[in-house]
Amino acid sequence: METPPPSPNYATSASPPLDIGRCLNEALAVYQKNVIILILAAVIFELLSLFSLFILTGPLCGGIYLMTVTALLSPDKKIDINLMFSQFSRFGPLVGLFFLTMVPTLLGLAFFIVPGVLLMALWMYSFPLLIDRNMTVTQAMSASWRIVMRNGLGWNLLLAAIIFALAMAPAVIPYIGWVIGWFLAPITWLMVSSAYIQQVRERESELADILSPRGFPVQSVQPASS
Repeated sequence: METPPPSPNYATSASPPLDIGRCLNEALAVYQKNVIILILAAVIFELLSLFSLFILTGPLCGGIYLMTVTALLSPDKKIDINLMFSQFSRFGPLVGLFFLTMVPTLLGLAFFIVPGVLLMALWMYSFPLLIDRNMTVTQAMSASWRIVMRNGLGWNLLLAAIIFALAMAPAVIPYIGWVIGWFLAPITWLMVSSAYIQQVRERESELADILSPRGFPVQSVQPASS
């Protein structure tokens, strides 16, 4: 496996760990270049999740985060949809992670929404951490929680609220809401991936006590042959 392309060194001692404006800008930059393939990915994700009774949701989420982080780090910002299906080798842990995070989050959302959004923020990086650092399910959940608390709960909570709003907006739009959801879902994937890069990939030395030394299995981009 080749060395992943280095992350741009945006972080400095004076910079905040999370820049939500950067999350949106980077997400839109990739989205605009790959809009058709990302909408297709959203359709496939929804259909496979529903038809499998959400059993496949966890492995697909793992692949989606690999796909989006790879695109954000690639010079050409290209989405490789094949990566969406690349994490079925970790089927058990990813299925477990999905249900262990989703069930408490849904219960929290049922209790006046705020507890659920709080759990969304605390566990927001569990999937990329499990893949990135080859962690177990509980290690990834714990590491995400600790990273969010160390880097600042407030900004992460705001990002989780934005993600929740984008995810729920289609539900209140009659007739065409499910179609709008296909357009919005990839933006949320990319925003979370950008936040992960900012708070983990660019601050590895500050998180050495939380992270293992293994790197994200992102394929480097080869120049096109002339």
